[in-house]
Amino acid sequence: MNTPAHLLIGAAVFGRPATTRIVGAAFIGAMLPDLSLYLMAGVSLIILQIPPEVVFRDLYFSDAWQMVFAIDNSFIVWFGLLGLAVWQRSTWAIALTGAALLHLVLDFPLHHDDGLHIFGRPRGGCLRVQSVTGIVITVHNGSRQLKVSWQ
Repeated sequence: MNTPAHLLIGAAVFGRPATTRIVGAAFIGAMLPDLSLYLMAGVSLIILQIPPEVVFRDLYFSDAWQMVFAIDNSFIVWFGLLGLAVWQRSTWAIALTGAALLHLVLDFPLHHDDGLHIFGRPRGGCLRVQSVTGIVITVHNGSRQLKVSWQ
C-alpha cells in the first residue's frame, strides 16, 4: 500500500473528533512508519547523488537500513506507545499511534520480498516476516515491472 493511501485511511479511522489537531496527528502517525525510508532515500538520491539502482537494490536491503525500518515498523514499539497514549488519555497521541499501528497492520499482508520486521528479539536482533501475498515492484533494464506474488 502506498503512503498516501495510509494517510487517508489513518485519518479516516483515527481522525475523530474531526479537529485539526486530531486529524493532523492521524496523518502524521500514518506517515511515521515510512518516514525513515523517505529521509534516507531522499538524502541518498538528492544530496549524495547515489544512483537509484544502488539506493533501492543495495542500500534499501542493507543491514543498517533494515535495522532502522525494524524500529519504525515495530508492532512492539507502536503498541507500547499506544498503551502510553491510552494511559495518559491523550486523544491526539492515540490518533497518532493508532494510525501508525494501522499502517503496519495494512502493510503486513502486502509486503513480501521486503517483509516487515518484528523488533525486539533476544540480543537486539529482528525477525523478518514475509507475507504469503505481496506486491513487489522490480526494476529490469530501467523499466518497472509489477509482480504480484501468491505463496
